[in-house]
Amino acid sequence: MIGWNISPQKALILKVYNIWLWQRSMKDEERAHHDAHFQEELDSLKVSMICITSMLEQTFKNVSNDGPSNQFMTFTAIQPEEIMGG
Repeated sequence: MIGWNISPQKALILKVYNIWLWQRSMKDEERAHHDAHFQEELDSLKVSMICITSMLEQTFKNVSNDGPSNQFMTFTAIQPEEIMGG
């Protein structure tokens, strides 16, 4: 270190501090990645729950209107963009 008059103890403290900062920034990045993945999973779960709810509502509607029947029921696929407002 040219021009710097730092004791070995202070240099060691600075190294430890810099390592700590680097580790903290890595943990923040990992947490951000984990949070983004969790949010994707949560959104997927919301879409699935909306689809299941829609199918159940359709089933109950068909049963209440027609009574029990042997007819096949058809369901329309709902796109995630429609559900999430995208």
